[in-house]
Amino acid sequence: MTGDQSPMLSVCGVYKEFGGLMAVNGVSFNIPAGKVTALIGPNGAGKTTLFNLVTGHHSVTRGEIRFGGGRIDGLAPHEIAAKGIVRTFQNLQIFGNMTALENVMVGLHLQGRSGMLAASLRLKSARMEEEEFHAKARDYLERVNLLSRADEDAGSLPYGEQRRLEIARALAAKPRLLLLDEPAAGLSHPETIALDDLICKLRDDGLTILLVEHDMDLVMGVADKVVVLQYGTKIAEGTPAEVQADANVIQAYLGSDWQAGDA
Repeated sequence: MTGDQSPMLSVCGVYKEFGGLMAVNGVSFNIPAGKVTALIGPNGAGKTTLFNLVTGHHSVTRGEIRFGGGRIDGLAPHEIAAKGIVRTFQNLQIFGNMTALENVMVGLHLQGRSGMLAASLRLKSARMEEEEFHAKARDYLERVNLLSRADEDAGSLPYGEQRRLEIARALAAKPRLLLLDEPAAGLSHPETIALDDLICKLRDDGLTILLVEHDMDLVMGVADKVVVLQYGTKIAEGTPAEVQADANVIQAYLGSDWQAGDA
């Protein structure tokens, strides 16, 4: 199976126990910079738990998680986010009563320099910053092909566009590593194709992505590397072609009759 060069993130012998249940059992893998790494496996395999460990929403029972060479296990979620790890969620989280543009600007305001007092007094610095954020938000919407929807209420957008809007807001936080938790869940086939194109575009722009997803056509189409979990244990790791040919993966997850286009 493939080796890793220049890992951006390393999961090193990580365990996570919940009340005697070992949800993650000694898992190790690296995420190469500038690539898409997919984390797959049956329901209950430990994928989302690993996401929560990486982002600091759960604490590691044993093991280490290293990002950019330094340990991040034990840090608070906001400290990890400040280092450049940003995630989306399996359950869509947008502000439906705000426009698409305003949703992205929420993410940008977290980086604001002027402060609330300057904003409330409409000082020049705050006005300039607001104009800057407005332009940047439009740029992020353009990156996910939603610029034409900028002034529409987010709640009125088709579901696939809401998914892409959530990604635009995540991009506004300037991630070094973007974690996507089942972004294709509930999408139609054309919406999934649009998502596939977007993920490949972000990767080609140099963004590092960790993807949890059940849509195997999407995974095998965008991933440079695939890590497979079962019952909290890593059972395979490699390129999409290597993983598809792995007997343990076929038996545990894909099924003996699986082939691209049937997922």
